[in-house]
Amino acid sequence: MGESPAPISLAKALHVSLDTLVFEEDERGPSDDMKLQFEAVAQLPEEDRRIVKALIEGMVIKYQAKRMVGSRSS
Repeated sequence: MGESPAPISLAKALHVSLDTLVFEEDERGPSDDMKLQFEAVAQLPEEDRRIVKALIEGMVIKYQAKRMVGSRSS
């Protein structure tokens, strides 16, 4: 095994994630209104949380596919 790249080594030495090193505190998190939604979802039963997760994943994939198709036709 070779040496880890510098950012990975630094993150490991500081016991933090790479995201913590690279992004501002609120840069990657959800917006305030989405935080409230995620808090509400966290209270749902496990099966319902799985359904919500699948719905979100489906919407993200749909959005990414639209962007890819749109960028190819431009």
